[in-house]
Amino acid sequence: QRKVMRVVKIYGTGQFFMCEHHEANVDARNSDKTDAFAYLSKMPGSFLKAKGRAVTISPIGDVRRQVIEN
Repeated sequence: QRKVMRVVKIYGTGQFFMCEHHEANVDARNSDKTDAFAYLSKMPGSFLKAKGRAVTISPIGDVRRQVIEN
């Protein structure tokens, strides 16, 4: 299943946390134990295994894959 997500936090270990792009007030909701919302956590290797990709979204909503060169 494809999802458009945004990065919320990045740790020095490489672990990063994401949420769906349409979610609001995510920091407070993630801290609230009564709310079912939770961040999705990935390490770079597991992100690549899940076939995750970096994208950009234009102001009118066009989703485009970013080309990352080494």
